[in-house]
Amino acid sequence: MGDHLKGCVVENGILKACKLLKRVLHPEPNAQCKGAYLLEFRNTKTGEVTRTGAVIRSGECSKGGALMNFCPFCGHDISAHFRGE
Repeated sequence: MGDHLKGCVVENGILKACKLLKRVLHPEPNAQCKGAYLLEFRNTKTGEVTRTGAVIRSGECSKGGALMNFCPFCGHDISAHFRGE
């Protein structure tokens, strides 16, 4: 993830978070924690990260989480690469 001052950017399926989103993302997803974390999708054969996204866990979504569509800080669309756009 990079420190993008002008907002979040998705390049080749990888989310490069803006400075504020990067600050609140937990580095490792933990089944017990609530908050935001970076979700990684990996190629099962190579182990290469193919897509990343920001997930938030809170309230009714505290176990599985919900994929963030937009960054709450910069407002950029951070989920188009999951929708096939």
